[in-house]
Amino acid sequence: MRIANRIAVTLALGTLAGSAHAAPAGVGGPAPTITEIAQSSSDFRFLVEALRRTNLLDTFDQPGDFTVLAPTNDAFAALGQETIRDLFWFNQDDLAYVLSYHVIVGSFSIDELGQQGFVTTLSGQRLRVRPLPLGRVEINGVEVLVKDVPASNGTVQVIDGVLLPNLDDIVETAQSTSIFSTLVDAVVAADLVGFLQGDGPFTVFAPTNAAFGNLPPNVLADLLLPQNQADLIEVLSYHVVDLGRVYSGQAAAAGTAPTALPGASLTFTVSPQGQLTINGDVPVLTANLDARNGVIHVIGEVLIPPGF
Repeated sequence: MRIANRIAVTLALGTLAGSAHAAPAGVGGPAPTITEIAQSSSDFRFLVEALRRTNLLDTFDQPGDFTVLAPTNDAFAALGQETIRDLFWFNQDDLAYVLSYHVIVGSFSIDELGQQGFVTTLSGQRLRVRPLPLGRVEINGVEVLVKDVPASNGTVQVIDGVLLPNLDDIVETAQSTSIFSTLVDAVVAADLVGFLQGDGPFTVFAPTNAAFGNLPPNVLADLLLPQNQADLIEVLSYHVVDLGRVYSGQAAAAGTAPTALPGASLTFTVSPQGQLTINGDVPVLTANLDARNGVIHVIGEVLIPPGF
């Protein structure tokens, strides 16, 4: 963002912040709501229009407790006309999901957010908050321009970019990378595509092609046969945790979690080198890949259900 625009936004929001702080009960009226803050500044025209198109203006005008990461007009403009047209005119469900990625339940100062490192948004996906030199802060690489603007129903943090979550579901995310082609084939053969494209949220421990290649000879080919679909479903269900969206730190802290395969569970340990492992020896190669309806952890071996 240009320095002049940054100064203008800072001055405008500083005025709002001052008026909000200076409005105790009975003196000058209540503090503005999040919606009123957005509507009172020309720097948030895009944001107000996005909230209007997704029927969220009234939500943030009601009593509540939210932290809203508010992109400026320049932040939206940086998306480009094609993306803006797609979100605002043709994919308003996606627009609503993007907006939910900018909302945290509870009113948090930027220092409080920074102390947590990661924060979970209303979309379910996480954001990383990182302190920068000279008191600056960035969220998923996007800088906070104006911190801690108080509202009667929460806090506004003004940001220099639009935060874009992964809009693909678990299956689409797996299809987007070649290392999961065998897993995708197995999900299709098991007729589990519709299940994994559902609302979830799901936590999937996803074996790579190399992991499937480590199975004994002919095992994968046998599992993919139509007459063995029930066995394939059993194996794949053992890779799905039945607790919603579980990140690696949560798995390590819990130590165990039930799977979508009834009566079965996974155990989690952390190696001396800090690597999360499953059932004692299966490594998590890459953790915490967010998807629209869950999270994927990439693993180096296929998990075999007990007694299979």
